[in-house]
Amino acid sequence: MLRTETFQSETEPQSANSSVSDFWRQAFDPTVAPFGTYKPSHLWKQTTRLCQASDQTIVGRFGRKIQAAFLKSPRLLLDYDYNDLSLRLSPAFYSQERALLKTGKHPEEADLQFLSGIRGERIVFVDIGANTGFYSLHAARLADSGSRIIAIEPDPNNSIKLAFQISANGFDKRIDRIECAIGSEKGTMELYIRDSLDFGQNSLVPASDGNRAVTSARIPVETLLGLVNTHGLKHIDYLKIDVEGYEDQVLYPFFTGSPRVLWPKQILMEAKINEAWHRNILSDLTTFGYSVKHTSEDNVWMVLPNQ
Repeated sequence: MLRTETFQSETEPQSANSSVSDFWRQAFDPTVAPFGTYKPSHLWKQTTRLCQASDQTIVGRFGRKIQAAFLKSPRLLLDYDYNDLSLRLSPAFYSQERALLKTGKHPEEADLQFLSGIRGERIVFVDIGANTGFYSLHAARLADSGSRIIAIEPDPNNSIKLAFQISANGFDKRIDRIECAIGSEKGTMELYIRDSLDFGQNSLVPASDGNRAVTSARIPVETLLGLVNTHGLKHIDYLKIDVEGYEDQVLYPFFTGSPRVLWPKQILMEAKINEAWHRNILSDLTTFGYSVKHTSEDNVWMVLPNQ
């Protein structure tokens, strides 16, 4: 059985799942459409290869335009094998999946180096803002089967898709899926659905004029320390956090309220939306003893020495 939890707060939130369409539920229901149902046709594969290999040619550019039109279709589903993982892509709703199909490479492929040391190791990996599971699935594939991998995702659309992909890869007993947000205190908050074309941009940070929310849903919130205590974690080896500008609200209360033994040995954090932070959490982490190991366009990889 897939281990799934939904945190309940003291004040019961309105059901965020009411915003999930019947199409979405059925599209990611393995009893209705098991993996392989939406296997790409030979023509699609050939066209995709042509677009990926010939983007500098007239034929390639024309092919990309045709492909882009298909990728915007909300009913397009593709069962796709990538890096020994089984993924069900719905590119109309995820910019990273559109990029994967256009280029043949996931935009955060290089950041997986963060997990390069886990092969065959028994680890504790906490994935805050797991989205559809890119990091959690790779961690489950690489690490020892006795590892603890906790994938936390508050958005109901993402969570349903995450559950499907966990099951499709046979990781039901390796990944704990938790449908809640992580914040500065336990309770409920509004999750802002910023862009109907990218479910990966949903955030607890109120939308600004330049990043308008389409809608919002009331969701349960737990603190990181509360989650650690609830799950009986004695340490964290790897922590990945991507919460669209809310990273400081998650991490600072944890580091100032927990013993050093609980501090993650390695952290991968999105830092692209740092203008939404109330405080510079990267500077705080340096003060706490972390050093930067690598930076990419979107993420910062930090390590805690002598752990």
